[in-house]
Amino acid sequence: MSMMAVYQMADDKKIKELLDMSQDEILAEWEKLQENEEGYLEIGELWDGLHCLMTGKTTSEIEDGNTLSESITGTETFGTEDFIAYILSEKVLLISDALQDFDIDSAIETFDPEVFAQKDVYPNIWEDEDIEDLQEELNENFCALKDFYKKAAEMGKGVIVGIY
Repeated sequence: MSMMAVYQMADDKKIKELLDMSQDEILAEWEKLQENEEGYLEIGELWDGLHCLMTGKTTSEIEDGNTLSESITGTETFGTEDFIAYILSEKVLLISDALQDFDIDSAIETFDPEVFAQKDVYPNIWEDEDIEDLQEELNENFCALKDFYKKAAEMGKGVIVGIY
């Protein structure tokens, strides 16, 4: 079973309400929120690869305060068994700016699947796939993520992140 990353826009008020809920209530509300396709993004299983492309590190090596890292993993977790985190709207603005400033073309150009394999970046596909296909998929996921955060920032929304 592969682990996917999904992102959902939400008002800060809703995020703060979730903080006072039980794990079951959080999961139920999370499922309801995902029904809003307009504020929803799934980047599939290349979330750790995208994280490593942007930061040079896997998500197991997260640095607090790194906005590019937080674009993938969120800023705080809800404390549920499944990985569900959140980002309040103020931080979404900073993340959006960091993604807009990130030079994806240079990162894609210097992308080395062997380094990803050595770092044990999830999923374990880096040496098995065609490099051009990986570059294209990473670029597409980055652009989708950048556009998603830009829209969330423009709308004054926070973001809920689920990796499961």
